[in-house]
Amino acid sequence: LDRSSAASDVYKRQVLGCLLGAIILGGSAASWYVRVVRTIGWTLLCACAASCSAPRSVPTPPVDGGGEGALSAASPEAAPEEPRSTSDSDDTWVTFGEFPGDTEPGPKVLHGKPVVDGPLIVEIVSRIAKAHTEELRHCYRKGLEDHPGFGGRLTTEFLVGGDGYVKSAKVVSAEFAELGVAHCAVTAIETWRFPKPSANGDVEATVTYRFNFVPE
Repeated sequence: LDRSSAASDVYKRQVLGCLLGAIILGGSAASWYVRVVRTIGWTLLCACAASCSAPRSVPTPPVDGGGEGALSAASPEAAPEEPRSTSDSDDTWVTFGEFPGDTEPGPKVLHGKPVVDGPLIVEIVSRIAKAHTEELRHCYRKGLEDHPGFGGRLTTEFLVGGDGYVKSAKVVSAEFAELGVAHCAVTAIETWRFPKPSANGDVEATVTYRFNFVPE
């Protein structure tokens, strides 16, 4: 019995030893597997992070110094410059002696920028006055018959009534001695009509307008 009990104890110890060894071996194998998996995972994660954070290289188009298909490395083509507007200074003059369709040689009448004291729009006053240029040229031609080659600036002032009609006009100054041309121009201005300075017709406007008579 003693031998049988001793053998049984040895057998139990061997079985326990085998089980313990299997557990240790299994644990070691599992730990190795985990380490391998973690190592592979970290490697893939680092590789992904590197590819995402790395700046993308943009291919530069080749620059060819010649040939029709050459690509220019200069900045984009600039937009065409807008035409500059004509200065509205007091010395700006607009000629209507050579407007389209007027091929008749003769004297020219230049318009200065009007000065308006009242609710009239300067551009509208200027446009209406330019529409009457031929009347002023008629006055100028009559003066040139007696005094060939004369010319100069004429400053006028006229009052536009509440109904839009010119109530009065006068000569402020003239650079030429032929006053008949100046009075003829003022008489023509008194027949002009402009928009009403106000809707109810109770407001007037004073306009100072300069002309420049230029011989051919």
